[in-house]
Amino acid sequence: MKGRHKQKYNKKHQIFTIGIFLIITFIYVIYHFNTNDSVKKVVKTQSKSFLTSQSTVKVGETAVYKNIHFRVNNFDFKDSNAIRGDSITNKLGIDNQLVVVNITITNLSKQKFDYDAYFFQLDDNGKLTDTTEAYPNVDHDIDSGTLGVGDSITGNLVAKGNTNHHLKIIYQQDINPTKGKITFKLN
Repeated sequence: MKGRHKQKYNKKHQIFTIGIFLIITFIYVIYHFNTNDSVKKVVKTQSKSFLTSQSTVKVGETAVYKNIHFRVNNFDFKDSNAIRGDSITNKLGIDNQLVVVNITITNLSKQKFDYDAYFFQLDDNGKLTDTTEAYPNVDHDIDSGTLGVGDSITGNLVAKGNTNHHLKIIYQQDINPTKGKITFKLN
């Protein structure tokens, strides 16, 4: 008799455990799909704007992640001599110039947003460099700070890049490398 009772108890325990597992999995899936963790691109038509899932955008387009809007307004190559007045070409290397990327970040979420130039990198044919180069005569560098709800900042990110390469600016703040990565194709 005791063996049958133990078998019934084990089966009930297994069914209960499987049920709890399924409920937790269901809640996770619902939460995962209902959080705004995917990168979207703002698409504007003559009559309205809408979002499409896309993590790679061009200069002038807006990417949205967790209701934070990122837009690369323009970029320009700056000859090192034009920036400093003295030659730093040896530091930059052959065919390298400073890449000045003008970006706007707008917080349309319901909470404060911390930004930092270290969340951006320049992809120069696969070589990633930071965008925190500081040079005189490049105004309005984006450093770090906090945007309140509805606030916006426009400034420059500066990096070294090869003028002959396809360059991209990559934004990645989320620790999970599969979430929140935005790539802006510069050229």
